[in-house]
Amino acid sequence: MIVRHHATHNRANGVVALLMCSLFMSPAAVAAPEEAPSKKLGQSLPITAQPLILDPGQWEVAVRYGLVGTGPTRFVNDIRVGLYPGLELRTALMPFPSSLMLRGQLGRLKGAFGTLWLAGGLEHWDVGFRLDEDPEESQVGWRWHLQSTLGWGKVFMGRVGLLTAIHFRERLTELDDDDERAVAGEVELRYDFQPRIGLLWATGYAQTLDTPVREVYVGFTQPGQAYWLHQIDRSSKESAATAIAMTYGRTESFDVDVFFSWRFWPEDGYVFGSGLRWRF
Repeated sequence: MIVRHHATHNRANGVVALLMCSLFMSPAAVAAPEEAPSKKLGQSLPITAQPLILDPGQWEVAVRYGLVGTGPTRFVNDIRVGLYPGLELRTALMPFPSSLMLRGQLGRLKGAFGTLWLAGGLEHWDVGFRLDEDPEESQVGWRWHLQSTLGWGKVFMGRVGLLTAIHFRERLTELDDDDERAVAGEVELRYDFQPRIGLLWATGYAQTLDTPVREVYVGFTQPGQAYWLHQIDRSSKESAATAIAMTYGRTESFDVDVFFSWRFWPEDGYVFGSGLRWRF
């Protein structure tokens, strides 16, 4: 009886041990290996991997400066904030907040069908007033410049990016005979020459619609643009231009670039400058 009792007890212990082993060795209990991160802290980020829309909570501060060229000297800053997945807010300081735009994205640059992105809002506003009356002075008052953009982009072969976009710009003003309306379109190619060095080439066309050019320079806002492309000024109502740029990204959060923009039609003009972007 004692031997049978011990045999039964050992058999029960063996069944319990098998159940425990099967539980801990089951697929549900074994933790899956953690995926390797797509990028490491301090690692270079190729230009084709830079997102068109920032991640939620991410910030980017960018400045561009036209060093030499025809026309006035230009200095532009751009502040972007990621709000939700696929949605960001854009503004600029001149030195007060001078713009407020939203950008949204559908799809991925490296997806099968690429990505479609939209942007719209207040691109720029300005106000002027007179201290003394002067009949030879230009009109002063409130002006709002609204812009809407539709774009598409895709990365091919892992290192070649294609971006296209069309823009529409409308000027709202409280002054008489002061309206302005313009459209533009461009094509941009990006190439990862090295993980730290990216090359860009773009060409585009812009013109005003049934209105003269009221501003000294008409600019269109575009995310991640490292150059000036649409150079419409008071000398002409239309512009065809091309631009080349080189971007150097030492880390995933900081990159600098140099660019050369050439307006080849209908009048010759150029801008050479540099810029930097800081993401945090």
